[in-house]
Amino acid sequence: MFRWGVLSTAKIGREQLLPAIVDSENGVLSAIASRDLSKAKALGERFGARHAFGSYEELLASPDVDGVYIPLPTSQHVEWT
Repeated sequence: MFRWGVLSTAKIGREQLLPAIVDSENGVLSAIASRDLSKAKALGERFGARHAFGSYEELLASPDVDGVYIPLPTSQHVEWT
């Protein structure tokens, strides 16, 4: 199983990506990060994430994540990639 990490609790992630990961046969939502840990925990519980982080750096350092989706504004994609 491919273990996804998601940087932020943005609307596109909540409404499009996370439901698709949950329905996937070859992927699992491993982690969600937010600048607000309570938001990450709440969304993680809703979609079955195994981990929630209060910073993007923590998620990126996690050995439990194979790939990361970045639903941040386009201007931030380079920085977090």
